[in-house]
Amino acid sequence: GPAAVKDLAYYNALGITCNATEEEVRKAFKTLSRANHPDKGGDRASFAKISEAYRVLSDPIERRKYDKFGLRAVTVPWLAFRQF
Repeated sequence: GPAAVKDLAYYNALGITCNATEEEVRKAFKTLSRANHPDKGGDRASFAKISEAYRVLSDPIERRKYDKFGLRAVTVPWLAFRQF
């Protein structure tokens, strides 16, 4: 349940709860990425943040690691977005 989730930054980035289904994760990403895409005048940093959140939450193994241990378990050092 939610109490077990250590860090909500990625869920918040996509505007979803930690109980979101894979389908809800995908839909949220699709909507947000369309609105924030740099090619459409969106902010590059916001788009990167949304993309990174989606990369982790759309992968069941990465998502479990993230839920259990937080950002440090899934963040690639050179992808460490400090705005999270």
